[in-house]
Amino acid sequence: MKLTYYFLLFILSISVANAQEFVSDEIPVKSKLTIKKQEDKFQLINEIGQVIISDIDSLSYYDNSELYIVQKKDNWGIVSKYGKLLIPFEFDRLELLYNYFWIVEQDNKKGLYNVYKGPVLPVEFNEIQFTRKFGQELIVNKSGKYGVFDTKGNVIVPTTYSFIENEWNIMVIKNKDETNYLIGSKIFSDSLVVDKTFEIRGKYPSDTKVYYVLYENEKYGIIDSECNKIIEPKYQDILFQRFIGVKRNNSFIYAKMNNLWGVIDINDKSIISNHYHSIESIDSTLLNNDFFK
Repeated sequence: MKLTYYFLLFILSISVANAQEFVSDEIPVKSKLTIKKQEDKFQLINEIGQVIISDIDSLSYYDNSELYIVQKKDNWGIVSKYGKLLIPFEFDRLELLYNYFWIVEQDNKKGLYNVYKGPVLPVEFNEIQFTRKFGQELIVNKSGKYGVFDTKGNVIVPTTYSFIENEWNIMVIKNKDETNYLIGSKIFSDSLVVDKTFEIRGKYPSDTKVYYVLYENEKYGIIDSECNKIIEPKYQDILFQRFIGVKRNNSFIYAKMNNLWGVIDINDKSIISNHYHSIESIDSTLLNNDFFK
């Protein structure tokens, strides 16, 4: 019996020693950290009492992502609640951009980290903006030149332009007197009337499509989000109109040709011929099915 007892004790002591050695390299997943103050400094300690980070000047816990924002000797970094170093302690400043993306700043230059995947953009930019446009999320300024990146660090538009701004679901790209437009992943050089941009909603939110009004040779047409010409530029004016409550079709386009107005659909099919000097919106409940035939 005693032999069995000492054998189990020996095995247990080896297991504890190995566990402590493992902790020193990588904190176990279930080992959450706590904060302990020591004189005028702070420490982050795991569940078995081991000091993971010491000599901390200040720190705060970011509850949304369960992160510790840590300052050591004027340098900032980020540690997970389990002690994993997510952003190294080498930056002058940290700023949450959105979700798990953080702007890091060093010597007045900015970069970007994904706290779960590592660095996204190097620390070389003067400004980093979040656009909320999927695939074109980041507008950057480097030495006075602008470009666009996605959140994986891929270049969408090189940093060679004098100005870039996000407007009405379109990225407006300017270089001296030239204005281009980024639609999807394509740079579109023709003139667009930005404030005429419109959506046509489908049965589900994912079915919604965005369309842009093109102005070419003093005529108006329409392109889609892939830069395909849906309606050739041939109208004197185009106005999009959405009716609320119409079941069969709730979107129309007022189109002017030869100084007369008519109504078309997105496929340029005539709904009302161009016979009228003016067209006004009406209550959609007055419309009947004969209107759509």
